[in-house]
Amino acid sequence: MAERYFPANLIRICLDKEDEVNVEGRVYSKLSPEPVFFKSCEEFILETDRIFDRAGYPQAFQDKRRFRGQEACAPYSAHPRLYLTDEEIGRQRGAVWTRDVIVAARRGNSWQGILLGEDGRREMTFDGEMKLMEYLFFRRR
Repeated sequence: MAERYFPANLIRICLDKEDEVNVEGRVYSKLSPEPVFFKSCEEFILETDRIFDRAGYPQAFQDKRRFRGQEACAPYSAHPRLYLTDEEIGRQRGAVWTRDVIVAARRGNSWQGILLGEDGRREMTFDGEMKLMEYLFFRRR
């Protein structure tokens, strides 16, 4: 099997637990040295957005409001620092399911992109996190 290429704007979602109310899992990205753990849909979005903000990639098209003590978003970088290799991302699997998301843009404080299945094929395109979360976490309930 050929090794897959994972672009910098891809996140791998590994869902480890799912019931009628909660979801738990991990997000892997080349833009983060460590996985990000989440225990809700909302936490999934917030923590993943923080990865993008720290890396300055994909570029946020609007500055987010900051309050005292909050770290500022990194400036946009066409060549962000990468931490994980394609092989390291490719090895990660969720106990329930695994999906890859390519976030093409972050316009209007929302994500736009493509959801890929476990086989690497396009499952859907999305225009906003709510559409993505609905498809990922709520359509089977």
